[in-house]
Amino acid sequence: MPERFLIAEEHNHDKALERWRDTLRWRNEKKVDDVLNVPHSQYDAIKQYYPQFFHCRDRMGNMVYIERPGGVNLSRIKKHGITVKKLIWHYMYCIEYLWQRFSPLETDRLTTILDLKGGEGGAGRSGSERSELHKEGISANEGRSAYI
Repeated sequence: MPERFLIAEEHNHDKALERWRDTLRWRNEKKVDDVLNVPHSQYDAIKQYYPQFFHCRDRMGNMVYIERPGGVNLSRIKKHGITVKKLIWHYMYCIEYLWQRFSPLETDRLTTILDLKGGEGGAGRSGSERSELHKEGISANEGRSAYI
């Protein structure tokens, strides 16, 4: 079990082990270990209509990921046939790329900035879509991120 799970559970071994097992189960269910081997045919369309990117490192050395769900052009996303499920898969793809290529060390951390201002993304997305995106996003990063 990686040490970060012990740290996340304040060194409670049983809770850390449960979290680690849940993470492995989730990664297996979502096939996260294979995500970088699958062609991502809608990458460019998602990047064009859903503003999100990695931006250097913060003062503590953590990679910074900025996502602007309020700037999503939802009508264009839908015209390209991109569903919430595909957006979640894209997020997993990007985060897995981060941990495998940009920041592979066990001690690496991620600072996530969610800019919820503006655009049709915030108002145009149903509550269930927002909830699904955030729930899956948090699961994908559990143990390596802090949400403020």
